[in-house]
Amino acid sequence: MRFQTIGQRVKYAIEMAGKDVTQVARESSMARSTLYDLIGGRQTTSKKLPELARATGFNIEWLQSEVGLEEAGADDQLRSPSADNIDPTELAPKLYPVLDWVNAGSWNEVAHLHESGDIEHWHPAQVGIRCSEYSFWLEVQGRSMISNMGDHSFPPGMLILVDPIQKECVTGDYVVAMRPDTDQATFKRLNFEEDAVYLEPLNEQYRPIRVDYDCEIVGKVVGFMGSL
Repeated sequence: MRFQTIGQRVKYAIEMAGKDVTQVARESSMARSTLYDLIGGRQTTSKKLPELARATGFNIEWLQSEVGLEEAGADDQLRSPSADNIDPTELAPKLYPVLDWVNAGSWNEVAHLHESGDIEHWHPAQVGIRCSEYSFWLEVQGRSMISNMGDHSFPPGMLILVDPIQKECVTGDYVVAMRPDTDQATFKRLNFEEDAVYLEPLNEQYRPIRVDYDCEIVGKVVGFMGSL
């Protein structure tokens, strides 16, 4: 490995981006002294790595552990002559954590993980997606959301982007919800009936789940893409 610490990689990324510490600290919404502590090895990690990645145009995975390509896929655009007058932070995609289904059930846990700096995998959202800073990715499990009827289909391994702030949902929305009977999160299409709420699979081989009105919506699915 060329670099032994995250701080050394961040310093290299800042230099390669042609910026200084003050500029990157400002673009990452962090104190300059904190960034100096990270670069100098007095701090070993930072919850601001996603912001540092966007400010420098580097991959967060590379900043964390020197894995994969150094620079983000959009870097060619960021450094092209036609983009000289564009702020790179406006072009770099927003990164959101990839969580497991255990963490997905609790908004407080999600908020804590966002702030802890302990999340290993981050993934960008599609251009134009509007969601809160606490949004997160989940990997679809099972075959209940596979459709052959022309609807959206969500096979195992597909990533769905969930916004826990958007909980005002209507019939037809795709949601992650908590089942009161099992205390587990599940991904389904929402359907409000007069007598109850139903979490409906897209696969006809699976039955809808009736959860009455004590169904807790973890968040609305606002985006999706293929597996990592």
